[in-house]
Amino acid sequence: MRLRLRDTLVGLERGKPLLMGILNATPDSFSDPPGAKLAGELVDRAHALVQDGAAIVDVGGESGRTDTDAISTAEETERVVALVERLAADGLAVSVDTWR
Repeated sequence: MRLRLRDTLVGLERGKPLLMGILNATPDSFSDPPGAKLAGELVDRAHALVQDGAAIVDVGGESGRTDTDAISTAEETERVVALVERLAADGLAVSVDTWR
C-alpha cells in the first residue's frame, strides 16, 4: 500500500512503522541551537533526517513552548512555505505542524 502526498509516494507496510523527522523552523527550538536558522541549514537537516530513515519530514514554524508568545499567521507562513516548497521539489514527503 502507498500513501500519496501530492507528487510523492510513501510506502506503507503492515507491521512496519514509518519514521517522521521533525524540522523546527523556529528560533527557540529546544532541540536545536538557538537563533534564526538559515534556509540552507534547514534543507540540509531535512535531507539528513531522510538519510537517517525518516519517511516524512514534519516542518514546524511556531514554537510549542508554553513560555513564548504566539506568532502571527503571516510569520508562521514566512517560516515554512518556501521551505516546504523546496523540500517537496526535492522529492521529500513533507507535512506541516500547525494549529491553524
